Amino acid sequence: MYTKKNSIATILLVNFIFYPLSLSHPVGMEQKNLNLELDDSSTTVYWNFEKMYLYVHTKHFENSEQFRQSLELEKDILARKDGRKILYEINELIEMSKEDRAHIRDEHIPHLVRKGLKFMALVTPHQQVMKDVFVDTIRGTFAEEDLEIQFFDAIEEAEDWLKTK
Repeated sequence: MYTKKNSIATILLVNFIFYPLSLSHPVGMEQKNLNLELDDSSTTVYWNFEKMYLYVHTKHFENSEQFRQSLELEKDILARKDGRKILYEINELIEMSKEDRAHIRDEHIPHLVRKGLKFMALVTPHQQVMKDVFVDTIRGTFAEEDLEIQFFDAIEEAEDWLKTK
């Protein structure tokens, strides 16, 4: 049944799908052409249309279920966008369960690579212990020809590297 309320909702939905949101980056980056998919207390996920990469900012670890839901969202977005590049900003992350690290290493990243992921930039934690944990979790997984991975101290460096890919 056609109602004014339904038509407004349809217009808003169509505009959201076909005209991505223009948002400010949560950590102060310049204005970008973004499609925000998730922004909660622990994770921000969006597709950057201008630079053609998936951005994932994990601020802190809440629980495995919530973390795994954000991983499923990553898979979905990369599949929809035929994405080949991802930028993880994990520099604020100070803990992650052993089981979740194993899931990333043994299941999540292999799935992304099978689906076409080629380039991964990681802005790593400032604490050396956590940096070493994440580097070991990610780097030990793949041959360089399958997935090119680089680690950075700043998001601008990571973006500059992804631009060359």
